[in-house]
Amino acid sequence: MGKTWVGFKCLATLPKGTNLLFLSETIVRKNTVLEDAAFYKKIYGIDPLEGYNVKFITYQSAAKFNVQYYFPNSKSTLIILDEIHEILSDKRILFILNSNLDGVKLLGLSATIDRKTRYIIQKEESTKFDYLKRFCPIIYTYNINNAREDDNVRDTKFFILKHDLDTRKNFLTGAKGKQWHISEKLQYEYLDKTFKKALFMPNTKGKDDYVRMCATNRARFLYALPSKIPIVKELVTKLEGKTLVFGLDNKSLIEICPNSIVETNKNLIQDLRDFKEGKTMVTCSNKMLKQGENIPNLTNLIYHSYYGKIVPTIQILGRLRKAEDQGIVILLLTSNTQEEIWFKNATEGLLVDWIYCRSVDEIISKICKN
Repeated sequence: MGKTWVGFKCLATLPKGTNLLFLSETIVRKNTVLEDAAFYKKIYGIDPLEGYNVKFITYQSAAKFNVQYYFPNSKSTLIILDEIHEILSDKRILFILNSNLDGVKLLGLSATIDRKTRYIIQKEESTKFDYLKRFCPIIYTYNINNAREDDNVRDTKFFILKHDLDTRKNFLTGAKGKQWHISEKLQYEYLDKTFKKALFMPNTKGKDDYVRMCATNRARFLYALPSKIPIVKELVTKLEGKTLVFGLDNKSLIEICPNSIVETNKNLIQDLRDFKEGKTMVTCSNKMLKQGENIPNLTNLIYHSYYGKIVPTIQILGRLRKAEDQGIVILLLTSNTQEEIWFKNATEGLLVDWIYCRSVDEIISKICKN
């Protein structure tokens, strides 16, 4: 809600009749902006979108066109780039590069911008932070640590649930027609060893692609660990209040909760509505609920699996809006795996006190004591 209201206040400085093009990563973002606008009107008595020519477009669609396609008279236009870091790909950045920006105002919104990782953007190596400065420089920042200092964030307890790879031979591996059972631990060790061997291969054509493939295979294995599923199922049955589980493997999320908000769920619109209205108290999601979505009365966040970057971590935490009751965040951390490195990178600079636990019951008991 905070980032959206920044956009509303910016729009209010422009005359009625101004064009507003709101670019976002997902189609569901339109609904949350309209919800935020209704709440804004309730607080201030003003509909922030009334009198403006408003269009909502996803980055994927906008990449095919330019601003003049949507507003031929573009000199009185504000473009709000929600989660602006999402536009920095060879395809999506074309919307900006192909647009005549004379007289066009740009407002970028983001939970956080990666200032360290270097990417290839339009055949040029750069950080997202440096590339954005060319057309949308960062002029204002406000992070979770600032919010904590201002008492503008929910009182939240952060738990780490230590997890071990399963040593039982119940993981099916191999190619179709020639499969066998192996343990999670042995399978991970094989994938990790393959990745490390790829790193030290001679520098030949195709090495980089092979290294990326090995890294992807290892990552996907960790995203879909079967041994995590019963743990998360136990957690959601013992936690009080509304619970949202984030993960990166849709099949695992559906197994945890059949009404998960993922692309493969044909009933996701109704399931999301039921969850927001409190008709259901548990759901899972991937990127679809990662950013921008308002979920009333959400109490618990569980990180089933995650990327090793701070940006999605902050975006997910943003689902816990400020409220009187305490919020609970639980992250599953698999020992002696790449997850330990991901966790370090995903929480770098996040000034919270993590409480380490070895079981679901230990977490529940510590929640109950507070």
